[in-house]
Amino acid sequence: MFWKKHQKNILLALIIMIAVAMILNLSYYFYGSQELYPTQEQDDKVKLFSGLVFFVLLLIESALVNIYRKLTP
Repeated sequence: MFWKKHQKNILLALIIMIAVAMILNLSYYFYGSQELYPTQEQDDKVKLFSGLVFFVLLLIESALVNIYRKLTP
């Protein structure tokens, strides 16, 4: 009952939270490792990991937006 009543609001909140996570992930991608003197290998690992996380978040965001569009008339 609770889900039927508030499903659009819950999905919208999830979409916003994933979008914020994507923005934070992009800042991590561009600013890289937070070490004082990171090596090139550490920077490459950070870029690879944050790129993969961004891709997964993008897939989740796309699925949530698709579900939200199907629920709105």
